[in-house]
Amino acid sequence: MGDRGTRRRIVEAWRASTNRARKSMQAAGLRIPSDDLYYSRAEVMAAVDTSVRSLAPSVRIIALDGDLAVEALRDQVQIRPPAKKKSDVKTGAADSAWIRQVLRAADNDIDSFVIVGADADVYEAFKGWNRPKPHMVPLHALQRTLFVLEAPSDEIKDALVQFLQGLVGQRLEAGRTPDEDLILGDVAVLTELVDDWEDDQIRDVELGRIRAVVGMNQVKIRRRGLVGLGQVGIGSGMSR
Repeated sequence: MGDRGTRRRIVEAWRASTNRARKSMQAAGLRIPSDDLYYSRAEVMAAVDTSVRSLAPSVRIIALDGDLAVEALRDQVQIRPPAKKKSDVKTGAADSAWIRQVLRAADNDIDSFVIVGADADVYEAFKGWNRPKPHMVPLHALQRTLFVLEAPSDEIKDALVQFLQGLVGQRLEAGRTPDEDLILGDVAVLTELVDDWEDDQIRDVELGRIRAVVGMNQVKIRRRGLVGLGQVGIGSGMSR
């Protein structure tokens, strides 16, 4: 009876582990290969590995270097951060290994990567290694952390409106306003844009004066709240 109960608990734990893995894959947007339950931990790991590799080249798996694996095991044996001891069992080698490998892949540049998760042990590892605190965000906050999705403040909107209104009426010299607060990028050959019966007599066309501002998109805001970059749709006068 005891053996039967033990087997039942093992099966239940296996099913719970498999379901958690499937839910994590689904939450991450990964394709779940089959509706059938996996029959071993190795099959679950293989399925996750295959799904992640299918996202290449946007996503890649970083192989663990041997010397870092050895150092991670030393962290666990000597209980150096992020390793710890739980009920006389030392853990932490896995965390130490992937953190060390990410640092090496990033040439130790903390600002070049973001860790997705909420494991406090990661912070302990960086603290124990006398490194700056890394950028780490939970999965549910990743999108709004990487991309500005919130509506701009009234202050920023007012600054944009004033900036655009100030462009109207300004002259353009070589594609620049006098104060160079607006610099036009590449412009197509303007003579090809003039629809006039005398266009064969036109030798040159220059942008002269901004008559109206049509709109603005792809705006980038500096931390101080000022306009940094953007694409502006304008109406301009032409002189021959």
